[in-house]
Amino acid sequence: MLRERTNLLTVGISFLILVGAAALVGAGRGQVAVSGTIYASAWDGNDRPIIVVIVTDEGDEYTVSQADHGTDLVRFEAKSVKAVGEVSTDGRGKKIITVNRYVIDD
Repeated sequence: MLRERTNLLTVGISFLILVGAAALVGAGRGQVAVSGTIYASAWDGNDRPIIVVIVTDEGDEYTVSQADHGTDLVRFEAKSVKAVGEVSTDGRGKKIITVNRYVIDD
């Protein structure tokens, strides 16, 4: 009986450690909110913006991914935005945001 409880306790503690470790790994992949101004950073042959960045008041720059709502933001150049999404970095250390939702400030 004592051996069964010890095994159950060992399994329970191991499970809690694994869940805690998974939570720490997943913590960096959460949603973040970014507020700033939308600026074009690349244009097509007809001089229309095709890639935009969000520049915060602190000077941080986030390139907007073309996934999800990224293509929608191109039409709001020079407007203020509050965007929520996942942030990653490219090979050069630039921040990229995949926007899941946004609000344009009027």
